[in-house]
Amino acid sequence: VSVSGHVNFPGDYAVERRNERLTDIMSRVGGFSPEAYVPGARLIRDSLVVGINLGRAIARPGGPDDLLLRAGDQIRVPQYDPTVFISGSVGFQTRAVFIAGMGMSEYIRQAGGSLDDADMNKISVEYANGRRETTKKFLWLIRQHPRVEPGSVIFVPAALPSEGGGGLGQILGNTMSLVTTVLTLLVLSDQLRGPT
Repeated sequence: VSVSGHVNFPGDYAVERRNERLTDIMSRVGGFSPEAYVPGARLIRDSLVVGINLGRAIARPGGPDDLLLRAGDQIRVPQYDPTVFISGSVGFQTRAVFIAGMGMSEYIRQAGGSLDDADMNKISVEYANGRRETTKKFLWLIRQHPRVEPGSVIFVPAALPSEGGGGLGQILGNTMSLVTTVLTLLVLSDQLRGPT
């Protein structure tokens, strides 16, 4: 298992037993350097990033976050990054300073705002540890954006042509269809009542 980044003794470590876990390896590397950002630690297995929570694993050895390791795994512990990268369908790609509690819309504003074709319902955030989250919608109206953490990457996608092109036209079409249905029902109701 390869351990790199901000640990005291980075290097390659042999898997000594079948049930070797994250916390076992981390105890062998002698802890973290002062610049380490533990929440951003990531595990790479078979060239894919596994979004681990190393802090929780250390707090609860043997728990669900304390993953069993396999030969060939790579653990990377990054330096703390006090910025957030914003890209996609925004005015300009930028890096903004992370401010605790600042909302998604403010970060996007710092990147020149969203463009006309931006799909604000599908904004995604990739965290330093490789985990990703996407905006969720409730009751078709309320958006819940993912929280932003230090070292995050915010991506604002462009709407697909079918979605973007049908925006206002689709709304008008749906409204006209609803109006037509209501008028038809009113006429039928009037006819069923007959002459008064």
